[in-house]
Amino acid sequence: MTVAAAGTAHASKLLWYLTRGSGLVCLVLLTASVVLGILTTVRVSGPRWPRFLIAGLHRNISLFVMVVLAFHIAVAVLDSYAPLGWLDAVLPLNSSYRPVWLGLGALSLDLLLAVIVTSLLRARLGHRRWRAVHWASYASWLSAVVHGLGTGSDTKTSWVLVLTIVCVVSVVAALAARLVAGWPAHRRLRLSAGGLAVVSITVLTGWVQAGPLQPGWARVAGTPASLLAKPLAPAAKASGSPAITGPFVDQLSGRLSQSAPDGSGQVKVTLDMTMSGTVPGALSVVITGQPSAGGGVTETGSGVAFTPRGASKVWNGSLTTLDGQRLTCRVRNGSQTLVLRLDLAIDGASGAVSGQLQGQPA
Repeated sequence: MTVAAAGTAHASKLLWYLTRGSGLVCLVLLTASVVLGILTTVRVSGPRWPRFLIAGLHRNISLFVMVVLAFHIAVAVLDSYAPLGWLDAVLPLNSSYRPVWLGLGALSLDLLLAVIVTSLLRARLGHRRWRAVHWASYASWLSAVVHGLGTGSDTKTSWVLVLTIVCVVSVVAALAARLVAGWPAHRRLRLSAGGLAVVSITVLTGWVQAGPLQPGWARVAGTPASLLAKPLAPAAKASGSPAITGPFVDQLSGRLSQSAPDGSGQVKVTLDMTMSGTVPGALSVVITGQPSAGGGVTETGSGVAFTPRGASKVWNGSLTTLDGQRLTCRVRNGSQTLVLRLDLAIDGASGAVSGQLQGQPA
């Protein structure tokens, strides 16, 4: 790899991290703004937290969201991986890259801009008009949540899921407090809002489980075919072995085999798979353990061999987590370490294996 190519690879990797990081920060700040707005509405206050302090914090966080959001959009456009333009940030469905889910991000921005502009002009618009537009903050927040889950390439990462769940639970709890406050005034309106919230959360949960958490979501979400085979960051060759410099996603296919129990009753389960896509090659996972009643194996040992096509050396390692058909491995080649996450579908009758591999330099 030349010096120029190496610089491009590191820049692409940095922009990817900045895009995802700033997006998650936006979600946290927008959640805080919505929760504080609800607390202001229900007149929550105390000796240490007077109402004017909560209202001021709500206003300042809302404005700061726009600063972080501008940065998030800028780094996403500058990243050369996906063909994103400045208009894609404000025009829903304008992008060729995951148009629906990216479009929800644009919709969230448009609604947030409407809320902030009308808040700055509140004295001229009057309370009724301002309040009517301010309801859009809920739709802006929900659009941002779905945008992050549908567009993010690390949606399956445990801490990202936990962070998203915490944000959703925070807003739902604050909304529940608002609906309970002053009950039973406006009973029909409160019941309708509560029912809509329950339906929204139910649909969101079902969609996440059936969509972003399933193998092959990148293709279903609308990623152009030309990008499915394109690495997020260029791969280089060093000493005859590729140096993987950025996250990647591959499709897996192969077979599962299981040995007979040895003298101690342990069996050896072997997954031999081929990778197609960003980093084609072979992946072998060997799990040693005691057969469990449910048909699986209680792991006592493991070994992983990761061999990208054209590599002169094998990346060796072991499992770090085993959760049903979801595996996390850590492999090493010289000074470089990779974290591999496998979401598999295994046919118990034929032993056929398929699924998705997500790789990330550690």
